[in-house]
Amino acid sequence: MPENNDLDAAHDYREQLQARNYRPVNVSPEILINLTNHLKTVFPGQFNEEKSPWELLSDFLIEKDIEEITLAEAAELVLTEIKDKEHPLYRMAKDSKFTKYDSLFSSDLLEYIENIKVACKDLNISVRDGVSIGFNNEEALKAEQQPVWLTESSVINISESLYIILNRVSKLLAKSISFERLSEDSGVISLNIEKHKKKILNDIELQKEWELFFTDCAYDTDNPLLGNVVVVSDEFSQACYSDIMESMTYFILGHEFGHHALEHSLGGTSEKSVDESLNMEFDADLFACKISAHIAKSDTKDNYFLQSNLGAFFALNILNLIRYSYQIVKNGKVSDSETPSDSHPHIKDRIEKIYQFIETSENHSNKKFATIALHNTMFDLLEFIWGNTRNNLLRMHIAGCAPKDRSKKNWLPGV
Repeated sequence: MPENNDLDAAHDYREQLQARNYRPVNVSPEILINLTNHLKTVFPGQFNEEKSPWELLSDFLIEKDIEEITLAEAAELVLTEIKDKEHPLYRMAKDSKFTKYDSLFSSDLLEYIENIKVACKDLNISVRDGVSIGFNNEEALKAEQQPVWLTESSVINISESLYIILNRVSKLLAKSISFERLSEDSGVISLNIEKHKKKILNDIELQKEWELFFTDCAYDTDNPLLGNVVVVSDEFSQACYSDIMESMTYFILGHEFGHHALEHSLGGTSEKSVDESLNMEFDADLFACKISAHIAKSDTKDNYFLQSNLGAFFALNILNLIRYSYQIVKNGKVSDSETPSDSHPHIKDRIEKIYQFIETSENHSNKKFATIALHNTMFDLLEFIWGNTRNNLLRMHIAGCAPKDRSKKNWLPGV
């Protein structure tokens, strides 16, 4: 394989960015076993046939007589000690290691980026010299692309806080969405909003989980509390959770990859006018939607959330509701100015552009009206969920609760 010095430079630059906010994550055999038990509780029936990677890592640490180690150090040790390149731990560590701060969790992102690159190739879109992608520990619900000076490469970072929020809300949405069953293991999302409402109203625990989600996010919009365990009990809902999480992640990573592929950072962002910056955000959104729809069409898994660009819809609206949550706890009301920030358009404008894409895109030509009807139903669902949870946030404000002040950070406008 030919050397890619620009991409090596991107890995080096990302390591420098990670170092600014790095917080080592220590694990032990006991923690890993507890993590495995947690996953078995949240996703019953998924780990019965073989050991999870975390059980394998626990066995490895016990064998090496290691009581505690950081995840990044564990990845290095696995690569040093395990000689079998087909071993699951070796493959996971090898795939996730680009910088010394990358952990075993980083491998989660690589398949997304590889599929985005394949989609770009299919669509004759240049990926230039590629991107270095990973997590960082910055306390912010944030994903960003940064160019690497004097190269054709970029860095894409997503905060662990954002990834955790996407995971948590994907479970809650999976538990809230009602399906019309076509068979025992397949179905379609119901277009009858009353069925979704009934499902939520019949589940008191789910209502409390939504309240806790927005409460945690309102208190600290950049680094929300992890909250209680959200259990997704049946296999149908588990598949739904996985598809929602995948669709939102593809949109967010696709948006940042779009900034890279579309060369938005050439010449420096400080030289762009406000209108140019806002148009770049719209273009990156539409790039992500186009890539997501193409990946869905090529995927044998038939992820309808990805096909219909619901990942974009959910990601943007949930992040907007998190902004509203903060405002209600702080001020007792939503102050939703239609004016965009200097860097990002208003959420409603971004959603409108996505609807325009659905109406005109070849990917949606056969199902355009069904897709828009589905988006409208999901909008009604989120409105119903928000209407039931905002009263709890208002009670917090009246009781004198105050959120952490994160006003200096504004990845989304108005936070």
